[in-house]
Amino acid sequence: MKIASQHAWKDKDYTPRHDWPGDTLVQWGGSGVVLGKNPYTTAFFEAFPDKDVTAAGGFIRGEGKTIAEAEDDAFARFKKETSCNHLWGREHYTNSGQLCRHCRAFRCNEVKPIVKLGSWRKPVEWYETCLMEIDNKYSRVLRLRAKFFGVTQRPDAPSPSA
Repeated sequence: MKIASQHAWKDKDYTPRHDWPGDTLVQWGGSGVVLGKNPYTTAFFEAFPDKDVTAAGGFIRGEGKTIAEAEDDAFARFKKETSCNHLWGREHYTNSGQLCRHCRAFRCNEVKPIVKLGSWRKPVEWYETCLMEIDNKYSRVLRLRAKFFGVTQRPDAPSPSA
């Protein structure tokens, strides 16, 4: 176990109670802020195990009234993750993050991020082709989008040679 360097001066009176394996980096705090719809302050304990220790590697965070309770919470999560037969899925992540569907472990950098290309690269829908003839502020962008995807005229429009 490696203890984060800031604990030479911050929360230095605490010593981890559990035997974290290998080169697991650990850090803690007596009053961390959790942001969200209802922000709150809590004691926390964070561990960053190597991939050779858990299939996920990554990050484990425990919370509690005291740092000791937070470490107990984090170690329980660690034990749960190391005994899980992981089934990974993106869920709501569009970056390279994934969650295990069984134990809720998190891992990152295993899949490529989903790239949002911008609205002008969105393929033209069939109902938009009839709007290409109308002259308004959206028609130029629509015609550019259509040209980008190889649509040069409406499917039901008469051909220029007719």
